[in-house]
Amino acid sequence: LFVLCGKWTTYRRMAEETVDKVVELNNLKPQRQCVSTTIMLEGGQEYDNLMYIRLVQDFGLDLEVAKHLASTYGDKACDVARLARLTGRRYPVVGRRLHQEFPYIEAEVIYAIREYACTAVDFISRRTRLAFLNTYAAEEALPKIIDLMAKELKWNCKEKMKQQTEALEFINQQMGKQARKKAYQAAPLNLTDEEKNAAMKCFVMVDKDCNGGISVNDLRRYFEESGEEVDEEVLHQLLDEVDLNKNGEIEMDEFLHIYNGIIGGLVGHNPVVSYLRQEMKPISPDRSGGGL
Repeated sequence: LFVLCGKWTTYRRMAEETVDKVVELNNLKPQRQCVSTTIMLEGGQEYDNLMYIRLVQDFGLDLEVAKHLASTYGDKACDVARLARLTGRRYPVVGRRLHQEFPYIEAEVIYAIREYACTAVDFISRRTRLAFLNTYAAEEALPKIIDLMAKELKWNCKEKMKQQTEALEFINQQMGKQARKKAYQAAPLNLTDEEKNAAMKCFVMVDKDCNGGISVNDLRRYFEESGEEVDEEVLHQLLDEVDLNKNGEIEMDEFLHIYNGIIGGLVGHNPVVSYLRQEMKPISPDRSGGGL
């Protein structure tokens, strides 16, 4: 009887429950209780809850990164820290991030390779959880990850392209980056007249050119007026996610689909959705001066 291929915490519990059920169904007489809960994992020998402080003080790591390394690698976190490169800044001293929004650092790629990671997909899905946490961040970090792996594993250009293709396919298909677009298209429009009017009002507010379509320029102006700084590449990603027919702008029917998706719970979060959610909130009497 085997339970294979998962992380220790989840699959260990699954294995225990599976064996318990087999014992129950077959009236077996086990000689002892499950002992896997007491087996110390790699990195646990010298681990303590304050290890992250040592990483900050001894290596000059960012606090968030230090906490991540300590909780992920245990007492092996120091081995990862020793592989970290200088940032060129006063603080943090070492530990270049793979993506600015997440605590994963370049040194983890090198460490993973020395732990026999051989593909980019392996790293973004199993050695780290980046692909599960944020598909856009995983895609943005992918070129850096592949360059680091290529240097260590002596990949040529052909192999780098292969890794890029396989990783993007994994992100789009298995991690569901494309699923949201399909959900928009598949979901029927179930908007009341009031909801439809609210959606059209939102559309007009973002359509700065008043030409019946929301372009990258419209999105840029909207976020600038809202006081939000959004990277140019992110603007294009936002447009691409909602632009179902790929004509370079968000049309009214596409806008209604994403609005419908928000109400139906099909849509996660991004700056456009955050704006829509805010616009959908009822105005309190206090904000209206008591007139509502």
